[in-house]
Amino acid sequence: MSRHSKTRHGIQTNRNGEIQPSFGVILRSEGEWNMFDFDTYAQKCADSGRGLIRRAYDEACARDHNQLTPDHVFVAIAEIDRSFFNEVMQSLNLDPQVVVQALETKLNRGYFGRSVKTLSESLRTLLSNAFKHARERGRSRIESTDLFLALFVDPHSYAVKLFKRLGADPRMVTQKIQALAHSQ
Repeated sequence: MSRHSKTRHGIQTNRNGEIQPSFGVILRSEGEWNMFDFDTYAQKCADSGRGLIRRAYDEACARDHNQLTPDHVFVAIAEIDRSFFNEVMQSLNLDPQVVVQALETKLNRGYFGRSVKTLSESLRTLLSNAFKHARERGRSRIESTDLFLALFVDPHSYAVKLFKRLGADPRMVTQKIQALAHSQ
């Protein structure tokens, strides 16, 4: 029997046999149960939102982190929506590479464990805020821009602290994200 066993909603693997989880997957790995309670949010995410969460999960796994956090989502945005991310950063007179490097440094410092076991409370809050934003815009599904905007709702989040340190007002960041998303 393989190290991982399928127990619900199926497990996809890549060419290397590595697990590519879908929402609502429970994995049994070395005697531990790892559960991702994405079902609630999976139904509320459009493809772009689901793609970011999946990429964030992959990022957390690659770093051997034990929690999925907003910082992983932020890195996923910078990777998957690179052109949009760069456009937002440049509109704020920020170097996108400086922002990505700061994120990399932050992620290299913490959350270590054997595998991703939980969603952090801050990620649950981010997902709730993203859903709220989508609903305020008349949509029933979370898009990638909703997740990007939600990073700047919590005044104590790393994204807010980072942008303040770089000289960008979080309100201006959200205005730029909204304006650029609307123009696309």
